Amino acid sequence: MVDELLPPATWTIPGEDWDWITERLKPFGESVTSVVPAGFLAYARILHPAEEPGTGDRLVRWSEVARWSGVALRPDAQFHSIALPGVRPEAPAPWRSQGPEQGRLYLPDADVLAEVLRRHTSTPEECFFGLWDGYGYPGVPLVAVGSPPADPLPDPIPAGVRQGPLLHLPKRDYLCYAGPVEAITAPTGLSPH
Repeated sequence: MVDELLPPATWTIPGEDWDWITERLKPFGESVTSVVPAGFLAYARILHPAEEPGTGDRLVRWSEVARWSGVALRPDAQFHSIALPGVRPEAPAPWRSQGPEQGRLYLPDADVLAEVLRRHTSTPEECFFGLWDGYGYPGVPLVAVGSPPADPLPDPIPAGVRQGPLLHLPKRDYLCYAGPVEAITAPTGLSPH
């Protein structure tokens, strides 16, 4: 169970000084600025890698999938747009399953992201993060239809944080935490529902 963030990150309560975020968001689902406030000089999109068939020991980048399929990797690409070409290539697909795991940043990619962000912020030791309150954790029991209900697992988010003030943004609420830019990986024990 993860009941604390990895140090030196700490849970924090969003205040009125966070209102600028909502004011700079476009309608939900419209663009990157639907979830990240408008007004920054640059934005980056990090594409979650897929896994190699079989063992899943090797990560497969979207560029490799695009080379396999012959479909150009465009800035607005979705995985299915490069992984499901009109004509299937003769070579086997370089990934397994449904493609990338959604909702979780590959940790080595997160470490590189933190290094880049550290170079481009004037406050690398004082950053604020939002964790979607729909984010879950590993170990959720699976049961078959007609089975007795599984025992609920304890929530890894401390009750005071879960029940405390959240950052309310269009279509989603966020639990907030603070720490150095490297705290981007602080909630590593959690996974999406």
